[in-house]
Amino acid sequence: MKKSDIKIFVVVLLVVGLVVFNFVIKPRLMKDSKTATLMTLSTSLVSDIPYLSPIAAKDYKDSLRFDFSIGESHLDNTGMDAVRTNLDLALIKPVCEFIAKTGASPKFSINMVVKSKAGTVYDKYFSAKNCT
Repeated sequence: MKKSDIKIFVVVLLVVGLVVFNFVIKPRLMKDSKTATLMTLSTSLVSDIPYLSPIAAKDYKDSLRFDFSIGESHLDNTGMDAVRTNLDLALIKPVCEFIAKTGASPKFSINMVVKSKAGTVYDKYFSAKNCT
């Protein structure tokens, strides 16, 4: 191999490496970082509700979805209807404050989902419209 062949090989190798990094590795790193940020946000939104534990967070075009699990003993002791009422009262303030701080568009919404072993206990959308 000539010296010029080695230089061409190195340049091609660098270009392939950059393409792989930009189109394969970087998007995965960004996705993991975004998910971690959303999980931190979900934890802060329910910090005053000790019986909820964040389990997932997803970002959609005009909305966020947060999934939580509820302590089974709390559900058994309180009852399904009372839990739903309590969640309405406990979630509206932090979620609506977050929406107001972000200055989100009227289309933006946050979907709060609470699940137990038996299934979905609570599933509600909060938006700028219903937070005023």
